[in-house]
Amino acid sequence: SLGQGQGPVAESLIAKARTDGSWVVLQNCHLAESFMRRFEEICEGLKPDDTHENFRLWCTTYPSPIFPVSVLQNGIKMAIEPPKGLRANLVGSYSSAPLAGDGYLESNTKPERFRKLCFSLCLFHALLQERRLYGPLGWNIPYGFNESDMLISLQQVFSFLEENDETPFKALKYCVGECNYGGRVTDGKDRITLNCILERFFNDSVLETGAKLSDSGTYTIPGCATRDEFLEVIESLPLVAAPEIFGFHENANISKDVKETNATFATVLLTEGGGSGGGSGDKDDAIATTARDILAKLPAAYDMERAAINYPVLWEQSMNTVLCQELARFNNLTNLMKKSLVDVEKAVRGVVVMSGPLEMLGDALVYGAIPAMWKGKSYPSFKPLAGYVQDLLERLDFLRQWMEDEPPPTYWISAFFFQHAFMTASKQNYSRAETIPIDAIGLQFEMLPNRSYARPPSLGVYVYGFFFEGAQWDRDNKRIAESAPKVLYTTAPLMWFQPKQTAHIQHPPSYNCPVYKTSDRRGILATTGHSTNFILDVLVPSEIPEAHWVQRGVAMLSQLDD
Repeated sequence: SLGQGQGPVAESLIAKARTDGSWVVLQNCHLAESFMRRFEEICEGLKPDDTHENFRLWCTTYPSPIFPVSVLQNGIKMAIEPPKGLRANLVGSYSSAPLAGDGYLESNTKPERFRKLCFSLCLFHALLQERRLYGPLGWNIPYGFNESDMLISLQQVFSFLEENDETPFKALKYCVGECNYGGRVTDGKDRITLNCILERFFNDSVLETGAKLSDSGTYTIPGCATRDEFLEVIESLPLVAAPEIFGFHENANISKDVKETNATFATVLLTEGGGSGGGSGDKDDAIATTARDILAKLPAAYDMERAAINYPVLWEQSMNTVLCQELARFNNLTNLMKKSLVDVEKAVRGVVVMSGPLEMLGDALVYGAIPAMWKGKSYPSFKPLAGYVQDLLERLDFLRQWMEDEPPPTYWISAFFFQHAFMTASKQNYSRAETIPIDAIGLQFEMLPNRSYARPPSLGVYVYGFFFEGAQWDRDNKRIAESAPKVLYTTAPLMWFQPKQTAHIQHPPSYNCPVYKTSDRRGILATTGHSTNFILDVLVPSEIPEAHWVQRGVAMLSQLDD
């Protein structure tokens, strides 16, 4: 099993096996990045003349960019992946050990309960795997739930039923949701989703024949006694599972299809070759034209001295510091963009050498994508290049008006690089004015009826710029509601963020709606325990239990991808 310090051990085993004709299995190649280059050299050096005819070299790996392409091309490949589709997944579970074994479903001392819980667990397992197809709606991070998770859960169900007269659902849910499957989950919001789904499949009602597992009644707990009867019921299920069994709105199918289409186009772009010998005149013209067009639109850098004079560091006004920090970040980004666009235009004309980074920049300008060179200094965005530039200009204009005039009455929260600093500043102003520790202060949220206000509130801030995904705001009833058919995103209302002592904050029944910077929802786990893509939780009034919206994958985004 490859890992730290195992490269030399693997190399000596391969050398020994080549001479005596034995087999070698290298496991987890995706974990041994430092050894892969040497491994590629070893494979290229394998010749029939000096290698025993019975020698075989096996490798196991997750899909990984570090695995040598030449080894993939010259080897025989076998891929193991879960069956596609809920029905196929259930058939696979009942066709493999231990459920496929004779008498297994009758081997427990409480056979009827055991059979029903086995079916419920298999459907739960299939549902977790299939949710990955829906992208961020399903899971913020696509986890590798596999057969081993289900097998250990089956063993625990068997043991707990044997040892207890009553079904210990609390213990089962902890073992399955927190240890077996939950042990893979690193995102806090995904853990909430996992436990909400588990609650549907592990409760007293699933012990009754005919208990509904979906609103339509398509999926129910069968009263079967044998494996063949279960397979017969499974074969009668729909070939393509409706979004309702996952807890999704019907619009989720559109999101899934868009995700698959984008993945296909991204793969097609990867097959585009690099610079070929000739015929690149049109491409060079396109690069130069696009570069000049973007350069002409970019405004001059912010005057940081003027900003420091107009908005000095003040004890009672922390927003001044936030503004100056944001201006500096945008200056860094626009300066990099201007320099790189000038350089790539010169490279196209032959004035300077076309380096690797500049060639990648030119390709991005042709394909209409955000150049990798800019992403290091940029805020996260999945927009195409034209949309990114337009969005950047609007952000720059918002901050310029703030710097040259006065703080706006309503803040476009999407315009900030670092929204957390903005929210902390609003709490800090209140903390210093009221001499209350900032740790004892939270935000109370109020959805406002108007779309704009001429004056700022006496306490807190008005913010706008969020979008609902998976739901919409019902202005008449002032609560969250189901999405309209074929409408994936809707604008969230203007909100009032009111800093208050945490003990004094009161909200009506609400859904704790996560807010993310981009639709990808995925980020790096920060020291705070949250993803770097995560902004905050907003309590949105709701008359429906929170678990409904959690399974829907409802969230707010600070920007869209168009």
